[in-house]
Amino acid sequence: MGDSLISWAWILSSFQAHNESISKETFESLLAERVSAFQNIRHPLRGSVQPLKATEGEEEDCVLSVYNKSYSVKKSQKEFAKRLSDLTSFDEAGVLYVILTHSEEFMPQHASYSDDDTQLVQEFQKRYYAELFSCWKVFVCLLRACADPNHFWYKTSKYMVVTVLDQFKRSNSGEPSAYCVDLVAYLNELSDQAAPIQYSILGEATLAHWYFFYFHLQLQLLRVLFLLIYSLLPCTSEVAIAWFSCMKKTRFLHDQEFMHLDVETGFSLCNKLTYLATVISTTIISLDKQVLPFQENRSFFMTSGDCILKIQDIMASFHGDPISSPVALAWGIALHNLHNNPENLSMVEKANVVSQTLFENPQASYQSMVVSAVKLDPFSLINSILIALQNDINYDGYSVILAVLFADAISYVKFSSSVILCATTLFKNPQIFEIYSDVESVAHLFSYARARFPFELSQFPLLVTPVLSSLNLQQPLNPDSNIINTFTQVLPKGFKSYEIIPEPNVTTNVLIELQDSLHLEQSGFFFPNKEKVIPKGTRGRIVSVDTFPPIVMWDVVYPRWPCIGISLEHIVTNNLYHVHDEFLVTFLQTLVDLFNSNTDQIRELTRSISLSLEGEYEFIDLICNVLDHYLSIPSLRDIEYQICVLSCQLLCLFVYIEPTSIWAYASRSLKKVLSLDNVIFEHESLTGIYDFTLAFFELYELLLDNCISRSVISDDFSINLKNEFVRQTIQCLFEIFANFLDWRYSKIIQQYQVGSRFTSIITKLLNAIYGIEYFGSKFTNKRIIPLQQLGNYIVQRFLVQQDAKRYLYPLLSILDRVNPLYSEIFSSTDNDLAEAAENWLVSSLETMQTLIDLRGFLKLKPSELERNLFSRSPQLFYALPQIYPCVSSILRLLTSLILAPWPSETPSLLAYMVNSTDVVGRVCVRLLKNPIHSSHIEGCVWKFLSSIMKGQQQGLAVLLFSGKKFPLENMKSLRHNEQTQITSRSLINLAEKRMDNFFINDISSQVPIIEFIFLSRNFWSASYGTAQQETDFWKKVVDAIKLPITVSSSALSETSKADLYVLAAHAVRIAAIQLHVSKFNKSVSAKKLVIDPLKDFINDLVQTTFTITTYDPSVFETLNHNFEEYQNELNAMSLKNTGITPPVYGRNYFYNTHLAKAMLSVFGNIEPLISNIENANNALSTLDAQTALLRSWGIFLAAFIDFVKEDSTLSFLDFDIMHWILEALENDTVDSFIIRDLSIERAALVFHISQHAMSAPYTDSLKERLETLMALTWRALSTDKFSLFDINNGFQMNYYRPLFQVLYNGFNKLLSAPNVNANIEVGIVSGILSMCHRKLSQLFQHAITEPTPDVHSDIVLLNAIQSVIVNSNLMKGLQSLYINIIMDHSSIENCLRLFSWSHALLIDGQPYFADAAMSFLVTCSSIPAGAEQVASHGVFFAIAESPLSSSLKTGGLGADVSSVQYKLWIRGILPLLFHIVKYLGNRIMNDARELILLVLPQIQFSFLNWSQPPSSVSLASIDESFMLVLLMDLLQYFNPALLQEIRVSELKAEMLNGIDYLVSHPNFLSSLAEPATLYEQEYAMEVIGIPKEDAEASKEIKTQFAKLVRMQLDKLRAQLESS
Repeated sequence: MGDSLISWAWILSSFQAHNESISKETFESLLAERVSAFQNIRHPLRGSVQPLKATEGEEEDCVLSVYNKSYSVKKSQKEFAKRLSDLTSFDEAGVLYVILTHSEEFMPQHASYSDDDTQLVQEFQKRYYAELFSCWKVFVCLLRACADPNHFWYKTSKYMVVTVLDQFKRSNSGEPSAYCVDLVAYLNELSDQAAPIQYSILGEATLAHWYFFYFHLQLQLLRVLFLLIYSLLPCTSEVAIAWFSCMKKTRFLHDQEFMHLDVETGFSLCNKLTYLATVISTTIISLDKQVLPFQENRSFFMTSGDCILKIQDIMASFHGDPISSPVALAWGIALHNLHNNPENLSMVEKANVVSQTLFENPQASYQSMVVSAVKLDPFSLINSILIALQNDINYDGYSVILAVLFADAISYVKFSSSVILCATTLFKNPQIFEIYSDVESVAHLFSYARARFPFELSQFPLLVTPVLSSLNLQQPLNPDSNIINTFTQVLPKGFKSYEIIPEPNVTTNVLIELQDSLHLEQSGFFFPNKEKVIPKGTRGRIVSVDTFPPIVMWDVVYPRWPCIGISLEHIVTNNLYHVHDEFLVTFLQTLVDLFNSNTDQIRELTRSISLSLEGEYEFIDLICNVLDHYLSIPSLRDIEYQICVLSCQLLCLFVYIEPTSIWAYASRSLKKVLSLDNVIFEHESLTGIYDFTLAFFELYELLLDNCISRSVISDDFSINLKNEFVRQTIQCLFEIFANFLDWRYSKIIQQYQVGSRFTSIITKLLNAIYGIEYFGSKFTNKRIIPLQQLGNYIVQRFLVQQDAKRYLYPLLSILDRVNPLYSEIFSSTDNDLAEAAENWLVSSLETMQTLIDLRGFLKLKPSELERNLFSRSPQLFYALPQIYPCVSSILRLLTSLILAPWPSETPSLLAYMVNSTDVVGRVCVRLLKNPIHSSHIEGCVWKFLSSIMKGQQQGLAVLLFSGKKFPLENMKSLRHNEQTQITSRSLINLAEKRMDNFFINDISSQVPIIEFIFLSRNFWSASYGTAQQETDFWKKVVDAIKLPITVSSSALSETSKADLYVLAAHAVRIAAIQLHVSKFNKSVSAKKLVIDPLKDFINDLVQTTFTITTYDPSVFETLNHNFEEYQNELNAMSLKNTGITPPVYGRNYFYNTHLAKAMLSVFGNIEPLISNIENANNALSTLDAQTALLRSWGIFLAAFIDFVKEDSTLSFLDFDIMHWILEALENDTVDSFIIRDLSIERAALVFHISQHAMSAPYTDSLKERLETLMALTWRALSTDKFSLFDINNGFQMNYYRPLFQVLYNGFNKLLSAPNVNANIEVGIVSGILSMCHRKLSQLFQHAITEPTPDVHSDIVLLNAIQSVIVNSNLMKGLQSLYINIIMDHSSIENCLRLFSWSHALLIDGQPYFADAAMSFLVTCSSIPAGAEQVASHGVFFAIAESPLSSSLKTGGLGADVSSVQYKLWIRGILPLLFHIVKYLGNRIMNDARELILLVLPQIQFSFLNWSQPPSSVSLASIDESFMLVLLMDLLQYFNPALLQEIRVSELKAEMLNGIDYLVSHPNFLSSLAEPATLYEQEYAMEVIGIPKEDAEASKEIKTQFAKLVRMQLDKLRAQLESS
């Protein structure tokens, strides 16, 4: 059985979307299954219901079979369908179809109107007819597409239409037009149909709904019939007779009942039916085919004499009926053509009878039919048809049919005003004008119009149609189009100054010549020149002798456009508005049409009109004056209101060419309309027509666009006035928005337009003002103040102020209108109405999403909007499957709602959807399983599902994956038992299935899917399936990980490349999670599923990932250079997206290309710069994606290295990984500013891996790899992308620290083995030493001013590196170089300065800097030359003078007093003294003697401390004694007198006795053994071998530490005994 039943509405939207991500094969297959719908004309939704065998516990009751598929029906659905069928008299199968396609709305437990029959029926009617109309709309789309070879669905449509018609033809005796005949028969039946009697019980509103849909169904069917006859099927006699018989019976479908509809709606629908019927009747007559040989079209109905006579009888029955006049005229012309074409007449069956009946009978002749039709003024009706149907999808076809009729008919009539008006409407269509402008009759009509102008000003729109056509078709204007060569005008009364010029044989149109100048101001207002005079000597002809004064057509050649300006100036100057208001409407409407047709030509046309005026754009000021005048009238007539609307529309167009003038006028005069009690709004509220409000919305939006573009370069208009106008206007617009839902509308479309116009303006403004850095606080200039204040006002109104609810109400009310708007979108026959409804819905959703994103971006408190949306979340979910164009908008809104930051805990969706928790998963699965959804919609679904797990929606996520409802039937279901594991995979299985169908050309659609898999596996451990499922899954994941090396990057666009990297990054993270889980669970599955398949590819993958090769610095250099050329404060970074909305890879990723075009357009040709910005965005997209991949690999490798140690086949892979990463760090070409964090992370990863790598046993192979690692680390440290010595840029040390740590770990391991010579280049060793001393010298100075822990740790680390080198065989031959390094960088001097200040530079109250400084000096003194340098800088004096030495002077210093100072003594001062004495001997003995005598109390304390049992014995105290013994032994050689002076021999004896006593009493010694520091404890554990993690729990640790103390005491005793 089918998974879900797809609605026709969804199919229609998918068809209209032309989305290439929808599989054409799938779409064709779906439509092919539904061929029966188009064949079953009367019941396209009907299927059959078949019962199921009763099974206890089963929910399914029956099966609905429709379109060759079966769908399960639950018992509740069956009962619901039965109830609706009884109420509506619809077939139960048809009802079930609607219920299944709209299951979320029509399930009784979700329907708030389930107990209200009236509301239930009305809602069902909307859904039912929306489906029915959508079905027929799909067929209309198919018919239109199959006639257009360039259409996206051309092949599919052609196949479908041919299939439908062929099958119908075969089932109807091969009749080619059988489908049309049956369609006409159905229309005939509908015209007799009455509302079901049940509806009368349900009330007037239900009956009105029925009639409304009843008329619209006929309109849909008429569209289908027109397309079939117009371009596909031959018009046979059967079709013609059936159709015209139906027209006779129904009076062109006009005489139908609509008593339950309001009069205006009823007449409007009946008129539309009649208009379409008239067009179809004219199409059937086919005047264009009447002149073709009938022999080539034998099936044409005109070849049947009986058919002709039958139609003639029908036409005769319409005699005197105005409704039939166009058809009767067409029929009369057709008969005339037949009479004039003997060849065609001979092809007619019973031609003799036809001739006798029609051509020889004056009463039945075509002449009398044409004459009677013309008397009924058919051209007025044709004009009404063109205007009424202008929003119809088939309008172009209707225009062609009526143009054929018009071109033929005007040969039979005089050129009346209705003919001119009809021609004007018809030839506004540029395609129609291009086709028929050369037809003789049409050319004659234009000649007539020119000859009568300007006496008949109504000809003006017609005369402009050639220009309109050229502008619409983007053709160059013909210079002659501006020239008029006649000027027709009535002579002023009493004017006699002309002379008749005699002409032989001429009795009419007498030629005259002016004897004096003729002033025209008395006879009109349209003037051919600025002087408003026809000069003396001009000739002309009197074209009207039956009028007085006579009308003369003067031979005057003059330009058309300047005359408009002159004439309008005359009206304005002389205050003749009310005299000429009808002509003002004519002119203004024509100009609006002209300017709208081609905005590129507005400037040229405006200049042409202003040629005879004072300024270049003086015409604009005239329009402003016109609007000013009418806005000052206390109350407006309709025509005056129309002038206001047209003037405002012209101002909108003038913004493109002269915005400063419009700003000036707006700030000066348009304040009059900035309230709801102005004259304009009073008129609109009475009439229900809001054309001016909509035009004003457009003007405001254009001025804001100009404000945005002019924020870069100033114009000549005051910033303060701009600011005042935009602020006052937005206040007015907010008031309009707060009230517009309560207004009365003559056209409901205007309500939709007001709503969508306001919300789209708000969205555009917020995205501009807060969307890029330029409008933020960093880039301040006066030009952006209006926009900044505007943004602040909007935020205050919607998100902050107490009365925000007032403005949020109309925004949120859109959710209550989803159902009515759904009906409007899919049931309406008016395309503009459907589009406006959809735009309002989509734009409102987008505005809400923007406001939510902005609230989080501005870090404001959660708004009433979000709280309200959470409470309305069920409405949003129920609306999801309904309207295809809104699905992505709703999903994005929900995603933003969930991820928006809250100060505490985000509200729980679960709490708001407590009674419908299962709908989330059900709707998402339904959307994902829909075979004709776009990849964009699918991506939005997966992103929404991911947001549930990323946001604080754990409760809903648990239910989503467990497939349970709330409250849970069994709380145990949360346990990961087998049943839960199965049900939790519904969404995950869908995601994993999508991974089977990976398409390189659509990588972007795969990214959200694998992100969802990553989050779901991280969140829901029950998502694991069977062993085979797991194996298959991990194969897909591994394949995704390998994409960067298996897919050629040259075959991908930059955006696709970025998407591929991100997809691989998610796959790597999925694998990383598995490795971490396996490590903690001690599972071996990870190795089999992940590591083994990747083992052979790790090399290429890591190299590809960690080497940034996608960055081209020249792109950004060119970008910056191009911006510098404009010499403006605007730069590339000012166009950076702020991140209000999540960035999307591609041309608008980092820099806002859309706003760049708007803001930079003032500079002229910006295409190269825009292209450069797009290239930079593409490059940064790829760089960001590779960054994501690199970071994912960092997480993966952190877990992966644990497996390296356990697998011999992966031996030394950790070193290879470090090798590749370090090479990448060395070779990067990316700017450090861009790649800073990434470099730091890579360096940290190398250090992390190195810590594990150093645990390997020492071998020759390890030695070689360590040597290579040291060389690579050195090269990475030597990079010029960062500056180690820039002391003001501390973040750079985050890059260097981990690499320094790698150096220390590596050298420590490399040099730890005895008798091993490391093979490190001398240049590297000297470079490292030089780097260390230079940086240490700098740090010593920096520590005095900023004694931070980071500075201390850096000193310790760098000293540790130099220490391990200095104390190794690497120093052979480098001692002189080492001394030069010390001297060059003054490191010892700066170190001693730091030591001198160290008593005041405390960290946590301890002198850590003194300890660090002393450690450095100890290292330097460990070689003879270094010891000499240290001594020569006065180290002994520094120690003696330091306040830190005071405790040494008094004695008694131990670990229990100050561990840091004690360490300074035993690890610093004593070793330093030992080294200096050892290497300098007698040369330094005097200074050494002074220091020893100075610290003698501490020396004595150390010796004598052993003479009596100490309070505790630590390794530090033993080390101190050991160091002193060694020092005394050394001094015995250089200065024995000193030892005698301080009685060292006696001190040693006392110490030896004390140690002997402790050693001889082991239990006592054990009780005294106590680690002095944590380091001693860790050292003991390392020596003894107790695992660190078990140390605290071990009972043996104290005993073992005592043993270690005993060992050290034995060594000390041996030393004492030997000295």
